[in-house]
Amino acid sequence: MPRHYREVEALLKELELALKKSNLWSPNLPSEQALNSKLPFACDYLHAEQWLQFLFIPKMQAIIDSQQELPVELKLLPALQERFYPMEHGKVVLRCIEDIDEWFND
Repeated sequence: MPRHYREVEALLKELELALKKSNLWSPNLPSEQALNSKLPFACDYLHAEQWLQFLFIPKMQAIIDSQQELPVELKLLPALQERFYPMEHGKVVLRCIEDIDEWFND
């Protein structure tokens, strides 16, 4: 696997670990309707952490696994900051999101 895929995969694993350590990782899969939302971040059905867990991480992992072209840029932090900042462990999650944004925007 090329280096850039390994780097992004490592960032996704860090994000997953941060969500789990913050008790924001859910054992329950959201409804099909929620997973098929057309709104940005599926904000009509999912909390930000659910969107990360059930949509963002799996879609990025699928891109890596199939070695498709990665997105040219990502700007997740502005949209997710409001959700995680007030949380006790939210800054850890935000740091992971910031690292992902930085990787894609360098």
